[in-house]
Amino acid sequence: MFSNIHTDITPDLVDQVFGKVATTRLASSILLKFLHSNLLTVELDGRELPRDEWAEACALAASLPDSRTDSTNGDLLFDLSKKNYTWKWSQILNENSARGTETFLNVVGLSAYIAAITTGSALELSNRRVNTRFVTLPSSFGQLPDPTSSGISYSPPHFFALPSSSFECENTRNSSCRRDEFLEQPSPMCIIEESFPSILSRFPGILSNTKRQEGPLQTEFFTASDPDTDYDAPLDSVLPKRDELIALGANLEANIQCTALPQLEQLLREQSQRRFLDLSRVCAPEVLLSGVLCVDNFREDMQTVMRHQRRSQPWLRFLLGLAIDEGKIGLFRADAVGLQECIFDRTTGYGIIQCIRIALGIIVATNQEIGIHPAFSFREVVSTSHLESDDERGRSDSVSDDYAEFSLNTKAR
Repeated sequence: MFSNIHTDITPDLVDQVFGKVATTRLASSILLKFLHSNLLTVELDGRELPRDEWAEACALAASLPDSRTDSTNGDLLFDLSKKNYTWKWSQILNENSARGTETFLNVVGLSAYIAAITTGSALELSNRRVNTRFVTLPSSFGQLPDPTSSGISYSPPHFFALPSSSFECENTRNSSCRRDEFLEQPSPMCIIEESFPSILSRFPGILSNTKRQEGPLQTEFFTASDPDTDYDAPLDSVLPKRDELIALGANLEANIQCTALPQLEQLLREQSQRRFLDLSRVCAPEVLLSGVLCVDNFREDMQTVMRHQRRSQPWLRFLLGLAIDEGKIGLFRADAVGLQECIFDRTTGYGIIQCIRIALGIIVATNQEIGIHPAFSFREVVSTSHLESDDERGRSDSVSDDYAEFSLNTKAR
């Protein structure tokens, strides 16, 4: 996959990868919700922008870099393009470190998922699971192990994404015969509730009762009523409309949102309870996406970590990578043809729109959207420990080493 690498700068790479789940139009609605929830601030010529002008700023952020404009939006965009907007993430999301990057991607992705559904902007997301969570390891745990023994210099990723099932709730950890093999990490839900509570305005006290309500978790998903929007859909369905954003802003000011959905509430409670990382899942075959911090040679670092991920996961059709720092974010996609990349400025409106799309797209991505070849299927295999008694082995709620085993699915051929 990486021999004679040909690198392409691909401006529409986010559309290619996540266009069906995270459109620019959806991201502009989420952006407006983020302004109302203090995840972001926006200034005009050094002064804080009045709330009644936020909708226009969001429309510009989503539309200005696209040279295609329709007759209804063209004049508006020409006028707005003369305005000097400055966008800033909350200080809580601006820590320039691997752990800060983990927090940024998890909080932005999960907040975008909640905002899209509760504002009614994308009810089709409600039948998608939160499949992915970004992870960093404390220095005391060392680095992600080298997936190969080839002797080639190994540069581990600075952060990486694992399946959400790699995290367990406290009851599951306590009932395990290997409870010392779990690492407690704060849930993104805790950070959202503490720092951005208005994101959860439809779910008051969802975390305050978490301890009392812990137990077996089952999540149901409601049926989507709206079809997914393809990235090559007509421009009118992809770019945001100023009037739509103004109407959404009025609803947010009046705290008018979709009725609280019990299925979504159960999913969020599950996410808040899953605070314990199963260290047996921290291995190269489980990594869904690798990431590096943007330094002088970040492209070379990105190629190295993606190369090692490919060697440990031969079932991949393509793989994704992220490079990020406090000023920019880059999305990479590698396959047999070569390497594609697109890099955005995280301090501009358009770059923030792409951050939202990337973070949201990754946390809800399916196996095939994250690069797993459709000819392979995964199943959960339970391996019992010899330390467990026969009675424990027979319990349906016993916890053991779960790992993903791949097999060739002949029906897919």
